[in-house]
Amino acid sequence: LKFLVHFLGDITQPLHDEAFDVGGNTLSIKWNGATNNLHHIWDTEMITKLAGSDTDANLSAWTNTIVTQINSGSYTSSVPSWLSCSDITTAQTCATAWAADGNSFDCSYVLNPIPASGAELSGAYYTGAAPIIQQQIAKGGVRLAAWLNKIYTGSTGF
Repeated sequence: LKFLVHFLGDITQPLHDEAFDVGGNTLSIKWNGATNNLHHIWDTEMITKLAGSDTDANLSAWTNTIVTQINSGSYTSSVPSWLSCSDITTAQTCATAWAADGNSFDCSYVLNPIPASGAELSGAYYTGAAPIIQQQIAKGGVRLAAWLNKIYTGSTGF
């Protein structure tokens, strides 16, 4: 179960589906003036900023916002396409499709253009990345819920 949760979350993060610069791990950039690597910024800093801070209360509120968008908001019409591969007997096919989806954002935004070494990403770059990150987290949550529902009930539940 831990592997499934981790895998379905990670596969939606665009840099987990990219080999360039070891998924952004060797690309040195800045976030609020502090030097780090692009992968870390996508994994941690931008998510923390989206949630408001790394507290249980803020993460819970942000999660509730995403769930509302899935159930009755801006993501509702996208859910059927996110579930287009929910057959647990074709895990490899689904994983490949989900990785290709995540990787498409590397070409359209994350690495387009490749951030210059030392570039500050907490401003305009973050503003463009934020909706991608939130949508990808929503996708991962929907897919995880569907797969767990399929495993335990035989139906996606959506």
